[in-house]
This record gives sequence, C-alpha cells and structure tokens, in this order.
Amino acid sequence: MKKEVKDEQERRAKTKESKQRRAARHRVDDVEEEKAFLLGLVDSCPRCGESLEEYDDEAQRRHLSECTDTDKHMSHAKRKAKAAEKEVKKQKRVDAQESVQARAAWEFLGAQTNQLWLLDDTQLRNQALEAGLPLSATDDRNDMISALASHRHEKDDLLRTATGNSTDMVTAPKKYQRRMTPESVPSNLHSMELKELLGVCAAHGFKPVGTTKSQVLAEIEDELCSEVDEKHNNKEVVKKGNNNLSENK
Repeated sequence: MKKEVKDEQERRAKTKESKQRRAARHRVDDVEEEKAFLLGLVDSCPRCGESLEEYDDEAQRRHLSECTDTDKHMSHAKRKAKAAEKEVKKQKRVDAQESVQARAAWEFLGAQTNQLWLLDDTQLRNQALEAGLPLSATDDRNDMISALASHRHEKDDLLRTATGNSTDMVTAPKKYQRRMTPESVPSNLHSMELKELLGVCAAHGFKPVGTTKSQVLAEIEDELCSEVDEKHNNKEVVKKGNNNLSENK
C-alpha cells in the first residue's frame, strides 16, 4: 500500500512540474499573439477576438491591418483578463487540493525526513514555520528542504534510537546524512530534472559533487549501490556468525 501511495504522489508531482514548464513556455504577450496569428497558428483576431476560421490567410491579414476599433480592443482585453482571472482561481483550488494530498501522502509514509521531497512548496513552507525556522519570500525549495532536514535530524535520531532502528544512519561527526534507499528516493529518478534530483539529495543531507543531471544521477545511483552492497555484506556476516555458532555446538 505504501509503495502505491508513494508512486502516485511521484506521478502527481511530475505531472504538475510538466504543466508548469509548458505554461511558462506558452506564456505570450500581445505582440507574440499577433505573430502567431500572422503565422496561421491561431484563427482568432488577437486585437478584437473575432473568429476568422472561415477566412483565408490573405483575408485574415487584411482584417488585422484594418482592425482599429479601440472599443472592440478594450472589450476583448477585458474578456481575456476575466478568463485569465478565472483560470488563476481554478488553478489555486487545484494547487491547494494537491498540496493537502501531498502532505497526507508524506504523513502516511511516516513523515520521514528523507522523503521531504514529496512535499510541495506550500507544505515545505508550512513545515518550516511549524519548526520555527526563519523564512523569506525568496527562499528556494531545495534550501527549505535542506534546512528542514538539518533541523529534524536530531529528533529523528532520538526516535530511531528509542525504537532500536538506527541502521540507516551514516555516522559522521560534523555532517548530517541519511542513506539513500529504494524506499527513500523516487522511483522515477531518470525522468526528473536536475533541481528535483538536488531536492532528493537535500532531504538526505547529501551534497553531490557534480553539477549536471547525469553527474548527480550517477552519484545517487552510487549511493544506492553502496546501500545494497552493505546489506549484502551484513547478511554474509550474520550467515558466517550463525555457521560458527553451529560448528561450536
């Protein structure tokens, strides 16, 4: 069940990220709208909004050159502004719902520090405020993850010590770091952007040396491989110990 919840949250986050990138690419001003119209990419007049789908290319260009009615221009601008405002409100409702779902998924999975990357910016900010961390309007997402991870690690250490589960800690005198495991990282690492990968690293207290996506991805994979190797070695040690006990008997 937990794997399904984690996978679904990863899918939602990836979909949201893709939509935001597309929206940024497709955001155009009035000049760009007229260029698109002249190239035949849209059939509505960018000035008055009249649909010219039935017109040929020459007639459409002629309409644009003769479209000088400022009242129609103002009316079209107001309609666009109203539609844009409606879309913004709709998107805010969707974002708020997805934000709540992100926190619910993170909490269901145990509210682990090394999975802070599951939270969206709103929930990261809420977590930082609840922890009493200083924030500014310009705080970067990954900076918030890093600050929260550092702040929470002592509390996590105490909890793991109390439950006897401290096997995923890397002992270091000055540096906080948690091991990366298949459970603590996204399953879709290869489809993530560099900034998203750095967020995963920040949640683990891991600072990669590389500066490109391929380099950071390689470092994460090395961390995962070292985790698998250590588990294998531990099993071999236990197995050898059991064999020695059997021989002594």
